[in-house]
Amino acid sequence: MYTTKFQLTLSILFLMVAGLLFLPNANAETVHALLVIMDDDKTVGDGMKVNQEKVETLLAAVALDKSYYVDTTVYLSSRNQTRKNNVLNWISDIRPARDDVVFVYYGGHGGMVSNTDQRTFLQLTDGRFYRSELKGAVEGVSCRLKILITDACSNGPAPAGASVQSYKIQTVGRSHIRNLFDEHEGFLHATAATEGEFAWCHTTFGSFFTSSLMEVIASTSDTNRDGFVAWDEVLALAKADTQILFKQAYDAGSFKAADVQAIKDRGITSQTPKVYSFPQRKQSGSSRNRSPFEADLWELENPSARFDVDIRSDKSTYRLHEYVTFDITAREDCYIMVLNWDEEGTFTVLLPNEYQPDVVFLRAGQRYTFPSGKSDFDLELLGPAGIERFKVIAISAKAAMRPIENALNQLDGQRNAQSPFISQKIGPRGKEMRKRADTEQKIMDALKKLKGTDWSVMNGSIKVHN
Repeated sequence: MYTTKFQLTLSILFLMVAGLLFLPNANAETVHALLVIMDDDKTVGDGMKVNQEKVETLLAAVALDKSYYVDTTVYLSSRNQTRKNNVLNWISDIRPARDDVVFVYYGGHGGMVSNTDQRTFLQLTDGRFYRSELKGAVEGVSCRLKILITDACSNGPAPAGASVQSYKIQTVGRSHIRNLFDEHEGFLHATAATEGEFAWCHTTFGSFFTSSLMEVIASTSDTNRDGFVAWDEVLALAKADTQILFKQAYDAGSFKAADVQAIKDRGITSQTPKVYSFPQRKQSGSSRNRSPFEADLWELENPSARFDVDIRSDKSTYRLHEYVTFDITAREDCYIMVLNWDEEGTFTVLLPNEYQPDVVFLRAGQRYTFPSGKSDFDLELLGPAGIERFKVIAISAKAAMRPIENALNQLDGQRNAQSPFISQKIGPRGKEMRKRADTEQKIMDALKKLKGTDWSVMNGSIKVHN
């Protein structure tokens, strides 16, 4: 054991979330995103803040694919930014490249003029903004894919039995994220409810529709099992889930009496999201090539696992030069390792490492803190600001873990002078953390030889800002 506490440094994946700006280069496409959020509305404001978080997490997942830079602008009513001219000027001022994506999301109040005049509008700080005008502005932008999603809600109940946990980035990063954003072209225009209906949200759960949509995108949604996730599949599932949430809330008596009466008076039977137009799948062969690790180890899941493993950081957001710790738990005795990816897609093994070389054995229900106060190293966030990805792999038997240990040991002699970890020494003898170019494939090969029931994985991320 070393008597001095050494630092193991985490380099930060440089992607921008929640309004921070990427500086795109000529080889990367861009998602130009605008979020218009009525966050200080007295009835729906808190729910719209939840929606904002969920949509920003989706955009972070798109950026994690490494195919795009994400340039996000957020207009908040609390800052007096949610004005018609601001929205139209943003749309007219962006200059997307041919293969870019424009993504516009509105969260707030909306309505229909009357039963006879069914024009719909969104409520901005300076008054009504008719859907037809917003639709025309977005549709007129010249780029491969345009997305307009509006969730104009009434404040309502939390659906009975619904989870109020925020949509987590751990669940995203799969190939269908690419299907939706990289392999479609045209115009997606969707809203939370059909004309004449109410759309609903809750202060802690967010909107029925936005929550359903984000959960569907974060899950396996290839309903026809053709290996490709299309927007029509996603919206069909989101529609069904939204209607389930409405029914749960209504049947449980969760709505206020005045809301129930209004629903009956208007003859409303559900909340039915409406899609005005769908984009089309791009022609075969038009997708870009991607690095193998994006399609393999980072995205690796195991639905056959007989036990769950969980990894959580002590906070979700950090400042540069703060230290991060992780808590890992599992529902079955297992051996664990922790993996990491940096800005360039460079792969690193965080655990085991030079100062904790043995694979950690974790008992069922035990919480393992990494690094702990007794560890001979820390994890310091040196930057740049953005998101760092990590993954825990848990294997139930020591014998099953040995092929992975052997693969790691075989790589000890290799170095990559371009690795950001090489310049960050962590001990008096100048040892580095384990970073090897072909480690990912070796781990994948070892896992493929195991029974599906004998291992489990979980992805996670942390945000870091200046």
